[in-house]
Amino acid sequence: MAKTVQTVGIIKANNKILLGMKKRGFGMGKWNGFGGKLEKDETIKEAMKRELLEETGICALELEGVGVLDFAFTNSDIKPEVHFFKITKWQGTPIEGEEMKPRWFSIDKIPFDSMWPDDRYWLPMLLADSAGNLNTFAILGIFGMFSAIMLFGLTPREIKISRAVVE
Repeated sequence: MAKTVQTVGIIKANNKILLGMKKRGFGMGKWNGFGGKLEKDETIKEAMKRELLEETGICALELEGVGVLDFAFTNSDIKPEVHFFKITKWQGTPIEGEEMKPRWFSIDKIPFDSMWPDDRYWLPMLLADSAGNLNTFAILGIFGMFSAIMLFGLTPREIKISRAVVE
């Protein structure tokens, strides 16, 4: 299987979360965080900042790695390793681009039915940072046809992602 390293970033402000409607390509028609694949000689953190800027016009000033999700698809040789970030400080106003249409959602009205099926498991963990004690997680998700979850494991971890991995 071909492993690809990717990023997903989530911005939370007050009781709202910024998501993007994917307008083309893989995941088209789904609400998601912002991110994508690493470019040559780019760190995971640099990729997250670049993707957020490209997809929303927002410049990430501070971000924290909070989890890793290993995916496998039964009908594909691609095996994404997705690094999740919580963007804690940013500059700019979200704008619609060629790939994503950003929109703020109230935390109690997240459109899980229009998102990837695994989002309803890891996203609440990411949003549960009530006292600065951010949950970190490791996940394995195996998906069949039509994005159905065949196997899914979610493990909160005591330690944060190694800074050597995300910087």
